[in-house]
Amino acid sequence: MMARTSSPIEKAAPQNLEAERAVLGAILLDNEVLNAVREVLSPADFYDIRNRTIFAAMATLADEGDPIDLITIMGHLRGNKSLTAAGGPEYIPRLAIEVPTAEGAVHYAKMIRTLAVRRESLRAGEIYLEALADGEHPDKAREYFEESLARVGDRKSKARRIVSAEQFSRLDYPTRMILPPLIGEHQVTAVVGPRGISKTYFCMALAKALAGGGQFLGFQAERRPVFWINFEMYAGDLASRFRNAGLGEGVFLFHPADGPPPKLDSTAWDQVERSAPEGSVIIIDSLRAAQGLRENTSEEMSGVIHKLLPLREKGFTIILIAHTGKGSQESIRGSQAIEDQVDSILIMQRTTTGNGHGDLADGQTKLGIHTTKSRRGVPVDLKLIHHWEDGSFELLEDESAGQLELVGDLIVDLGEEAIHGRLVEKIMASLGVSRSKSRWLLKQGENRLWTAGKRPPFNSKHYTLANEVKQ
Repeated sequence: MMARTSSPIEKAAPQNLEAERAVLGAILLDNEVLNAVREVLSPADFYDIRNRTIFAAMATLADEGDPIDLITIMGHLRGNKSLTAAGGPEYIPRLAIEVPTAEGAVHYAKMIRTLAVRRESLRAGEIYLEALADGEHPDKAREYFEESLARVGDRKSKARRIVSAEQFSRLDYPTRMILPPLIGEHQVTAVVGPRGISKTYFCMALAKALAGGGQFLGFQAERRPVFWINFEMYAGDLASRFRNAGLGEGVFLFHPADGPPPKLDSTAWDQVERSAPEGSVIIIDSLRAAQGLRENTSEEMSGVIHKLLPLREKGFTIILIAHTGKGSQESIRGSQAIEDQVDSILIMQRTTTGNGHGDLADGQTKLGIHTTKSRRGVPVDLKLIHHWEDGSFELLEDESAGQLELVGDLIVDLGEEAIHGRLVEKIMASLGVSRSKSRWLLKQGENRLWTAGKRPPFNSKHYTLANEVKQ
């Protein structure tokens, strides 16, 4: 009988024990290093059981608010009878001696994590081969393998902290608009409209402003990398549109030669997180083509949207291009679950198409875009002209333009007293409009005609004209 050969892991498990000791030593030298390291590592990422046990003890001490030093670590390990597993009292003191500085800890942590992922991937492959050797059907074995790979990189075992409601209410979660008033940072925004209304061109214009830190419709964007995921368009047509829209540096996408991008309902979707630039705006064209499930099924659509929410929590901003429903021009096609879970919905509607007569030239379309949902942003109601030839958009002044100008005059007149409550009352009295209309006017001009900040001692919202801020 032939002797069983060693598995790939048994032969040479990817590891770097020096890097593991360097991370632990750095934490002993500077306890603050642990916070950054825990963003990368969990105890299971350490190959050496001694290092894994020590790191888990350090994490527990930090969560309990205790200092991390030789005395507290060995005391904790003795208390739960794991000192021997951690190498004993002789091993732990050597960690601080071997590391002269805490610098480079995060770099070593990333090395350790990469090696852990390699070990997990090798183990997934080993299970796949064993399943085939045991007579498992190839399709089923491959399914197990893909599920195992999908879990690689997702495992985290650090302790979860709890806070009181009072502490939670004091946490700072600012509402930040990276392209006010249209796109909020770390939000899922759906751009919705019927077929042929130029949703893709509209989002390309957003992408150009964000990638270059430029303007769109007079609104200033903060520079962000953009990751475009194309599910609908032939690659040659998309390249032509990119050129037409002036997209270039700062906009990224999967290379079409590698095949279509992973779909939302596939186990390979986590490739998006690994591939997209950190903190980027991810644009998905379109929601219908990005998955193969039934759009009218709440359970299936909830699962699809839930694939996006972790990206939001990890610092990405999501823009979904979606079609309107067959019976409504005000809702997303498919299950109500989609609308329930996105943060903002921008509805695009066609109002007039130019034919060479009237106020629109041939090759122009007048569009309206407004919000039907804005969880953390500013309500929007804009009128645009879309120029077909170059795909550009132009903001149309509406009947509220004169009212906005008068609001600006009131802000100047009130000066230091231009706080929100007083200004709303002044707008109502001067323009003869309702309270809700007054608030709407203030939101429409915010970040475009004027800025709003907080003034002590009560953090009242105070308005200043944009040109005054620049001066």
